[in-house]
Amino acid sequence: METNPTNPTNPYEAPQSEITVPTVGGTLATPWIRLGAQLIDGLVLFPINFILAFIIVKMMPNTVGMILATLCGYVAFFAINLNFLKNGQTIGKKLLKLQMQRRSDGTVLPLQELLLKRFGVYYGVAFVSTILRFVSPTLGTLVGLVLLADALCIFRPGRNTLHDDIAGTKVVVLPA
Repeated sequence: METNPTNPTNPYEAPQSEITVPTVGGTLATPWIRLGAQLIDGLVLFPINFILAFIIVKMMPNTVGMILATLCGYVAFFAINLNFLKNGQTIGKKLLKLQMQRRSDGTVLPLQELLLKRFGVYYGVAFVSTILRFVSPTLGTLVGLVLLADALCIFRPGRNTLHDDIAGTKVVVLPA
């Protein structure tokens, strides 16, 4: 009878190992500090998006107005964060000394790649969810749950979201 090297008393137990995630380019940000950066981004954008949506929906109180308000909110996010995104950051990430980097080598993604792969995927799903809410509230909500699942993925060992997986990125804490 063979023995299990990690547990000699139970030869049938699967060997256990510690999962380590390579951290080329910096220490991975904790889920809580990433949440903090998202909250800061939300606090900066909320008043702007609220005013934009109020004006647009007041002029066009229909589905088209809501869709246009959503698109304007996305444009506002990118306009406010454009200079920060060139360095792999948003306002919240800059304040908390975080950076989005390529997972493989720790470099900052070019702006176009960052916008298409990381934010394009996320905001694309969010936009589809918005559109579907007008067609079928249930279906729109289900697609919206994908965004929740995406956010909860930061509690995995690699601390990466689904859109991080698609873009091949990670969020790290920059040295002080």
